[in-house]
Amino acid sequence: MNNPSLESDQAVNTPQDSASGELPKVGQPDHFKRGLIWFGLGVLCMAVSFCVTFFFFQSDGSSITFMYILTSVGVLCITKGLADLFGF
Repeated sequence: MNNPSLESDQAVNTPQDSASGELPKVGQPDHFKRGLIWFGLGVLCMAVSFCVTFFFFQSDGSSITFMYILTSVGVLCITKGLADLFGF
């Protein structure tokens, strides 16, 4: 009752890396691209926070809250981006 054509079709349709015999990682490029986007967004937030601090340094301090929020969001985005880039 063994059908050799079914066994050969299953072997052909199974994607394997010929060197190690393991299945390839399918979702890895998506995580890397998403990590770059999060990292870039975090760097942008940090740059805007730096600009707010630089341009409003001599002001009365009303931009302090905005600067701290942007810095915190930037750090969180960079952390999320690095986690996606390194595969956590």
